[in-house]
Amino acid sequence: MGALAYHQARSALRDEAMAHMRDVARERRARLESWFEERLGDMDLLAAQVERELGGPSPDRQALQEQLDLLLGRQSAYRRCALLSSRGSLLADAGVSGPGHSLPDLPELHEARKTGGPVLGPVVRDPAGDPVMHLVRPLSVHGERRGALLAVMRPGRTIHPILSDTTGLGETGETYLVGADTLML
Repeated sequence: MGALAYHQARSALRDEAMAHMRDVARERRARLESWFEERLGDMDLLAAQVERELGGPSPDRQALQEQLDLLLGRQSAYRRCALLSSRGSLLADAGVSGPGHSLPDLPELHEARKTGGPVLGPVVRDPAGDPVMHLVRPLSVHGERRGALLAVMRPGRTIHPILSDTTGLGETGETYLVGADTLML
């Protein structure tokens, strides 16, 4: 009887701990999804302003540059923001730029052109070795594709507070962001 009671109590504790961990994981997932939704909202707002400028008779490059600078100035989630023409040439760029910081041929750009919707890339390492994510938002004016906004996000800087929050994890609990390939991001 004692062995059976011990086994049932141990099983109940394990089930309770697993249910608690699932709740914590759901809460973290909701916070991460909210973070991504905020980034998409940033890009939608910026896109509306840029599309308005691109819809005019002759786009003011200085006004476009100021819009990108404004996004980077008010939001630490971004490392760089670029405005690309429909042919892929750089119209405006804010953040890290210069020699060695040219825009690579990103699969996210091709995907955004194909789908016509925003595309969020995976976490990758930039040439300096820092983790970044690319968010591409296509632009169109009166149904005509006019280019794309590209944001280089620094997830380590802005997602870290979500992951480092130990609420509900006890004294030794830690949270890790792991990709579908089981590599720690």
